[in-house]
Amino acid sequence: MEKTIIIGLSKLKSHFSLLIIGLGAVCFLLTNIILREVLTEVDYGYYSLLITYLSMVYLFGLLGFEQVFIRFSNVKIKNEIQTQRIQFKIVLVTCITTSILLSLIYFIYFQEKNTVNPILFFLAIFSLTLSPVIFNIFRLNSQYSLAQIVANGWKIILFLIASGIFLLKISNLNLLVILLLISIILIVIITAFVVKSRIRFTYNQEINSKQAYTAFSMFFISIASFSLVMFADRFIIESKLGTVIFGDYFYLSNFVLAPFSLLQNYVGFRQVVYFKEKFSIEGFKKFIKQISLLAIFLSVFIVFILAAVIYFDFLNFDFMKYQSVIFLLLLLGIVRLHSSSILPAFEVKTSLESLKKANLLVISISLIISLIIIYFVNSLQGIILGFICIWMVRSLVYRYLLIQQVKKENLQ
Repeated sequence: MEKTIIIGLSKLKSHFSLLIIGLGAVCFLLTNIILREVLTEVDYGYYSLLITYLSMVYLFGLLGFEQVFIRFSNVKIKNEIQTQRIQFKIVLVTCITTSILLSLIYFIYFQEKNTVNPILFFLAIFSLTLSPVIFNIFRLNSQYSLAQIVANGWKIILFLIASGIFLLKISNLNLLVILLLISIILIVIITAFVVKSRIRFTYNQEINSKQAYTAFSMFFISIASFSLVMFADRFIIESKLGTVIFGDYFYLSNFVLAPFSLLQNYVGFRQVVYFKEKFSIEGFKKFIKQISLLAIFLSVFIVFILAAVIYFDFLNFDFMKYQSVIFLLLLLGIVRLHSSSILPAFEVKTSLESLKKANLLVISISLIISLIIIYFVNSLQGIILGFICIWMVRSLVYRYLLIQQVKKENLQ
């Protein structure tokens, strides 16, 4: 009995990061449901736009340099990471530069949406920009739970804030935003202190400045294209269809895509380290097939959940109005989850030459499809369909180039 309990606790500990990812996803979904009930349609649209912007900053703020860090850094022993000094110099300069630029962009283009203290907003943007480095330090050190606190802690705190606002019957968007920004800053300060106090860094000359900047430029292009497919649809919808429709789309996309996003984040999170250590084409293809089947079963499960919500009229939202949108979002979820099974292997196994080819193909096709959407598509369904095509192209290109490269290496 005691042995069984110990084994159970050991398994729980090894997968505790998954629980944090799941908790973050559930809290984020519940937050959006609560705020949709509390805020006006316009305020909810403004909130959706801010969350989208902050999410984009987290993903794009470091310009993809976190991929350079994880590619050229290694753990020699527990709590000791070997890397290069040039990496930390680039991180510092990039964080400061992009935080200033992204803060200015927000205040120039989106400030009319709500009032945010400029200093508080800048500190939150800087914190989000720095977060991927802290996240990857913990991930390299196999501290997966701490890594997920960096990535998902703000979602859990946001849920607590939203619950408090709901219980106190406060409909104040500015208060919500201020508390959210403070939470982001505090999470980064605390986790950065943990890194400083527990993890030691040693330095080698595995790459020089030229190699670092070359890899940086390639991953910058890659993360820019990824940011495009992750967030461009939302900004296009807000621009073409208005804040209220955008709020409805944000609500629906989070409701339908939440389970897909949960698995997508976990797959990308754990498989990067696995593929970095060992990789085979047979195992890779088997993994893709398993994820694709899981995505189909998951879409069926979501349909049943939505049917129950509609039948019992649990939520104050007209789901029937968006039946075709829900179908397309399910298809988007399947394609995105399939992509998440390919991207981790591509990130750690691809050569810079293959990455360059992939960037050229993916960005060219993505831009062409995006321009067609911007200038010729005026429906919500058409915009979603366009981005499904972008995700499919991205996955096919990455898979083809990765397999070709591995086959070439095996012949040498």
